[in-house]
Amino acid sequence: MKSAVLAATIFALGVAAQGAEPQINTPTSLVQCQPIKITWTGGKPPYWVSALPGGEPGGVPLKDWGQQTGTELTWTVDLPAGTSISMQVKDSNGAINYAQAVSVRAGSDTKCLDGASR
Repeated sequence: MKSAVLAATIFALGVAAQGAEPQINTPTSLVQCQPIKITWTGGKPPYWVSALPGGEPGGVPLKDWGQQTGTELTWTVDLPAGTSISMQVKDSNGAINYAQAVSVRAGSDTKCLDGASR
């Protein structure tokens, strides 16, 4: 009897965890042409991750990584210094979460910007 209750509790916790809204972590620092790890939790996979203009939740994505099955990606920041972005994650239920806006800082390397608008 105890094992049946335990199994039901574990199942319920798993369902509740999948139903939680996705949360995307605000990058602490973005430096042009340097890699940054973007992570998210919660929600139901797969996820769709993008970088929007800072403070514009309905804006056209500056970067779109498409469908992701995991909960992290590494991005070499190929946007010029001064660009303000907000990370967005959307899960398969359609729930969306945004990170706070953060600006790209100048770095010593600009090679990743070749061909990009400056």
